[in-house]
Amino acid sequence: MKKLLPLLLLPIISYAQIDSSLIRIRFEDNLIEEIETMEIEDENDFLEELSDFYVDQEKININDLTPETVFSILKMSDYQYYHLQKYIAEKGFLVSIYELASVEGFTTEYVQQIEPYIVATAVDKERKLTFKSLFKRPKHKLLLRYAQVIEKKAGYDKKRDSHYVGSPQMYAFRYNFSASEHITLGFSGKKNAGEEFFKGSQKQGFGFYSFHLQVKKIGILQSVIVGDYRLHFGQGLIMGNGFLNNSTGEIRKTGSVQRPVTAMSQSNFLRGITLQLGNYKYSGNIFFGHRFYDGNVIELEPDIFAFEGAISNTGLHRTETEISKRNALFNRVYGAHFHANLKTFKIGAQIMRSEFSLPVLPSTRPYQYFDFSGKGFCNVSVDYQVLIKHHILFGEVAASSTNGFAFLQGAILKVDPRLKLSALLRHFSKNFAALDGKPYSKNSKLNNETGLLLTSEIILSRKINMVALFDIYQFHWLKYLIDKPMPYMDASLRFDISISRNCALLIRYTYKTQAKNFREEEPYNQILETQQHRLRMVFSYTFLQYLHFKSEVSGICNNNTHKKENLFGVLAYQDVGVNLEKQGLDFKLRFAIFDTDTYDERLYAYENDISYTFTINSYYYRGCKGYFIIKWKHRWFEIQGKISRLLFFNRNQTGSGLETIDAPHKTEVRVQVLIKL
Repeated sequence: MKKLLPLLLLPIISYAQIDSSLIRIRFEDNLIEEIETMEIEDENDFLEELSDFYVDQEKININDLTPETVFSILKMSDYQYYHLQKYIAEKGFLVSIYELASVEGFTTEYVQQIEPYIVATAVDKERKLTFKSLFKRPKHKLLLRYAQVIEKKAGYDKKRDSHYVGSPQMYAFRYNFSASEHITLGFSGKKNAGEEFFKGSQKQGFGFYSFHLQVKKIGILQSVIVGDYRLHFGQGLIMGNGFLNNSTGEIRKTGSVQRPVTAMSQSNFLRGITLQLGNYKYSGNIFFGHRFYDGNVIELEPDIFAFEGAISNTGLHRTETEISKRNALFNRVYGAHFHANLKTFKIGAQIMRSEFSLPVLPSTRPYQYFDFSGKGFCNVSVDYQVLIKHHILFGEVAASSTNGFAFLQGAILKVDPRLKLSALLRHFSKNFAALDGKPYSKNSKLNNETGLLLTSEIILSRKINMVALFDIYQFHWLKYLIDKPMPYMDASLRFDISISRNCALLIRYTYKTQAKNFREEEPYNQILETQQHRLRMVFSYTFLQYLHFKSEVSGICNNNTHKKENLFGVLAYQDVGVNLEKQGLDFKLRFAIFDTDTYDERLYAYENDISYTFTINSYYYRGCKGYFIIKWKHRWFEIQGKISRLLFFNRNQTGSGLETIDAPHKTEVRVQVLIKL
């Protein structure tokens, strides 16, 4: 079986399943909520990671499920998965997918929801593998992409002291190969706009290349990956990736231990080798990888150098300054992971070490006082999960050699078939260091936070679901632009209304407290506290299977308690989609209008795009935006194009710095060719 598509993206490609419109807008709403809490660099990496999954896949054999398939794709509960395995062990393989309805924990509605994506076929456990059988059913996929902003940006003015050395075009390609269910291979490259191409600093062509080869499911060999990969352990305290889908009040992270990457951006993955051995009950993983970070190298003494600045990598090498900082710091990461799955109890343990080629200097900024400095550190953690009837207890405890400590403790209680309650307690000490950690957190760095998240999902009727969220948390030290440790609170209430099979309404209200520095007459910074209210309403309707409409109205109000002023923002857009499957044509159109008092009142919206691309854009100031997408497919060949235009009503420029366009509009063109054999 090929690499599988997670349910996060499954709603995007399906309109025919039950309540498909509702599932789609749930996903988009949750994605927007996640992006709003991220920094721009994290956002780019996150969306690129999602795009890796957005592919057409074979149906899933319900008799041969992996934990990744179960939890990330089919979204089964641990209770369902346990009883499915028990049913197969006692009565043999399912002969029909509808037999699922007779398994404890499954309902007819759930079986109907996953029906388009599953099959029930017997599994030949005695089948012998040969070298020739490894390459059965080969599949090839080639992607070629071009993008460009039509208007000239300030960075392309060669008369400036600092300017882009390359052309404004973006080029990218990706090739993927898979055979049987045992081998996958990928190779990709990307040139960012502003970078050179086959000359100057990039004589090798593309500024970034990615590669992986994976062999899996051969005896006790679960997976071996050579090249680029991502890892996920436990709840992600020391090593995590992926997306926390709390669109249904989910607070627990699940995912594959190791996953190959054919990236089209220099995002946060490792390059090296990782090996996973074992079976469903017991498995172990060892890994060795490396990566580079851009930054400043300074000479402390003759022939003694150190790295200064943030440990991050945008992957952009457009100016002489960016080129001079390229690959300044080498990072080596290695470790091991062990996991035991004992029916209703799971436990895992992991240890890893991260080493740097140069010592990282401590920051001189007060809010970065507890950030990592030195040449390396170690992490160790233990995670567990126990299933008690329909309830789940889970958690992870971690420590770092920087004398840091972190833990997560969660509980998911299914009080009633119509009521699910969840709680997640988290604490990350100020000096905890885990550069690869990605658990649930409100902080851009994994330290300096304590919080309690409470969620509930209530089925009010056959047509209406309610999801409530309450999160109270505190940062114990200073943060960027906040010179005082403060408590915060987030709360949201969402109603999912399934009007009919292809018609849905989503209403979400969100309340947040925020703070930042400001200065008036005093010689020191004061703290400006803000109460933020957001309301989002989305109506989605599919007509005659091929015509789709989506309307959204979003509003925001920031109430500044000190200045006693209210600042507002509003966004409204209309989407129209036409899918002529017989003709191989697909059209999408949007017109959006927005008006915000300042940048702080910006509103986010999900945008349709060419395949394997996810776009979440923020709308601010006053203006409008529209785009048109066309896709034409014929057998193994597909060509796609998108043109979008942003127009400001109250500004004479767009962008800032080298990205400035001396005009109130911005026009972007994207073209993509897909070949699947």
